[in-house]
Amino acid sequence: MLEQDRIMKLREQANALRMEGSHSKAVALLQKARKKWPTDANLLTDLASSYASFPAFEKAEECLCKLLERFPDNEELLLFAGDLRGSMRCLDTSLLSYQRVSKLNPKSATSWLKSAEVLERQSRLEDSRQCIERALQLDPKSEAARFREAVLLTREERLDDAAQSLADLLQSGLTDREIHWKAGHQLAKVLDKMGDFSSAAQVWQASKQGMEVNYSSEIKTAREAFELKASLIRKLTEELTPARLKSWRDQGSDLLQPSVLAGHPRSGTTLLETILDRHSKLVSLEETSCMENSVFRSVFGGTGAKPELFDAGFLDGVSRAKLRKAGSDYQKSAQQYLSGGLQNRLLLDKNPMLTHFFGVALRFFPEMKSLILIRDPRDVCLSCYQQPVGVVTSNVSWLRVEDVMRSYQDIMGVWIKLREVLSDGWLEVRYEELVKNTDGEAKKAVEFLGLPWEEKTLDLKDEERTIFSPTYADAIKPVYRTAVRKWERYGELLDPHLPLLDPLVRELGYS
Repeated sequence: MLEQDRIMKLREQANALRMEGSHSKAVALLQKARKKWPTDANLLTDLASSYASFPAFEKAEECLCKLLERFPDNEELLLFAGDLRGSMRCLDTSLLSYQRVSKLNPKSATSWLKSAEVLERQSRLEDSRQCIERALQLDPKSEAARFREAVLLTREERLDDAAQSLADLLQSGLTDREIHWKAGHQLAKVLDKMGDFSSAAQVWQASKQGMEVNYSSEIKTAREAFELKASLIRKLTEELTPARLKSWRDQGSDLLQPSVLAGHPRSGTTLLETILDRHSKLVSLEETSCMENSVFRSVFGGTGAKPELFDAGFLDGVSRAKLRKAGSDYQKSAQQYLSGGLQNRLLLDKNPMLTHFFGVALRFFPEMKSLILIRDPRDVCLSCYQQPVGVVTSNVSWLRVEDVMRSYQDIMGVWIKLREVLSDGWLEVRYEELVKNTDGEAKKAVEFLGLPWEEKTLDLKDEERTIFSPTYADAIKPVYRTAVRKWERYGELLDPHLPLLDPLVRELGYS
């Protein structure tokens, strides 16, 4: 077998290990291969990717530096470095990689466009516009560049121009199926901002129906996976009793005691996290899979879940060594996302997707403190439906109104059950109260976390902070109340399905 064939086979094996969540095994395999073929660039790029997935960001960056020392002018590798650094939330160095490509090759439309995306995320809108203009000069028909320009027009509140730009784009015979649904969702968002709710609903429906056609196979697989996961979570939730949770607490008094900020997605977690993150004694971990993956690794050796993890009897039997390993792994993983480290600050893990995982998490972190955002279920479901999400298991229900309502029942059903059996360790914060009485609700949350109050917590002007939530563009705005009871503006879309939510509307006090 030729050397390149052997290298390719090893790379395929390492990639298969990464796909199944065995990142440490992938790293070990690639390290061994690197000793045999130290000059092979592909092995180094794969090793960097494996470290980033582990996560071990410093090791990944070391690999990138070695790669770029050897190939400082390789445009493909520079773009790879920019993408990987972006995935590690190192936006400044990601931008430098793309800018290096533009300097080497000013005719690289790709590098200008990638720079524009980073700059827009950082709210450097004028710089982003200059990059988009360069990209469009080089490739006026670029679907990605035209879409990015429309996003920027929306950020600049040039809504008429944005709507026209998106309408033209959608009518141009798009060939990129991802740009097609993203442009549809963006147009609906613009129409919503303009107050044309009827047209917005029609465009959202058309865009999602298009996704059902263009991604039919992926959607079918994701829906099957989601239903399996939801059924397992429902079963586990029913098995949780005060006695069982007390037993877990008694066994885990010496385990890590994290603090989490959860609730259903689109319930206001980003708003509260943005407020709390300004406290000098707190640092937030924003929407990562650190907690879930630490549990998976401690039990199964990789980041993939298995059905038995959602069985209370199985959880009862998890060894103390694995419980401690999960806490240690969680701390190490979380540190990767904190550029300044913990520095004796309280770590607040903000991730609404953790809500459905609480039944498992409480076995490994039985003294966990939980801040739970509650919002009118009708507003939550509308907002989820409006989000421009791709086809992934956790969000596939957002493609249809009735599905998002059933998903809401599943996720919030977990919390409603848990608050009945958890004696303490949690605090509910209502979104509607948070936007009406921000200081009062923020003080309650700070007190619950055991921290002293600081007035600067309410200073939401922070130009330096980059938000990684999908709703970053809205999260940097001042607190606003226009999203309260927004569901009433979409009666034609929602009314046929609202009976699905009636039990939870009553249960949560919104009837």
